[in-house]
Amino acid sequence: MKTKAAVEVGKGNTKTIASDENGAIKKFMFPSAVRLEAHGALSSFRASHEANHHELFPIIDGTPFCVSTRPNQKIPDHKRSAPNDDFQASKAHDALLASALHVTGLRRVDVLVVGAPIETYQKHASRLKTLVGTLDFGLGRMIEVARTLVLPQTFGSLLAAKNEHVLERDEHVNHCVIDPGYFSTDILTTKGLRIDDARSFGFAFGTAAVYQKIADMLSAELRMPVSDLDRIEYSLRSSAAYWVHGRNINLRPYLDKVEPHIEALVIDIYGRLGGTEDISSILLTGGGSALYERAVRKVFHSSRVTLMPDPIHANARGYLIAGQAAAL
Repeated sequence: MKTKAAVEVGKGNTKTIASDENGAIKKFMFPSAVRLEAHGALSSFRASHEANHHELFPIIDGTPFCVSTRPNQKIPDHKRSAPNDDFQASKAHDALLASALHVTGLRRVDVLVVGAPIETYQKHASRLKTLVGTLDFGLGRMIEVARTLVLPQTFGSLLAAKNEHVLERDEHVNHCVIDPGYFSTDILTTKGLRIDDARSFGFAFGTAAVYQKIADMLSAELRMPVSDLDRIEYSLRSSAAYWVHGRNINLRPYLDKVEPHIEALVIDIYGRLGGTEDISSILLTGGGSALYERAVRKVFHSSRVTLMPDPIHANARGYLIAGQAAAL
């Protein structure tokens, strides 16, 4: 059986689903945060020390990075990529992709499927397709990639939703997929079984803006700095307790105060779509889907709104479906 790897390198988290030669499927997720790693005795010790086995040190075009592959745990002194259009062409992106491939344990990938945002797909797809052949990221194991497919990121959720019978597969039914990302929100609309290019687009507003507004409110109330957006994201996503400066704070009231900003974005989405007369349903997907759900249900009140199961991995699940089809 051919091996497949589906990798979504988002700006919030990197999600990976791999299928080995026996058909066994493994799923991974870790923060999309990297640190430039200096050469020297200390970095060599850190790279080999057993206590840091969750840290990887990929080398991209001669530049060493450090990546933590432990879910919800970033490396010290990490950096997230800035909200710009060239993330998919950056060394940081490739360091995350290298780490994602490494954690699969595969030495050969017959079909690798990755994604690019809708707004920058044409700009970056051709480069990503060149990630084939013997790839050596300095991690002690080379990986042979036979073929790489590049999909618009949100198309992965559409594939997964149809395969998992969340959406109808009728050629006369149109759907709109809303995918809130870390720095942007992608919208993909179908016309039957095809993508409606004129109604598929992106907005430069994502969940990070929501977390930042919450952090600003907390900082103003506590009169102390609040800057770790990842802890806010994790608490809202997992309903875990949120502690800051020794206080256990319920974030729900702060999310309610940010709701008008989310609603304004969803109203813009509705306007760009030109109405929903011919759209059968709205599918919410991605790690930020729960944040958008209330606003989407309010603005698209006449449409059926569905929240994708396990939304944070939905794009990667769709990538794997595409990889399985390509491997036949």
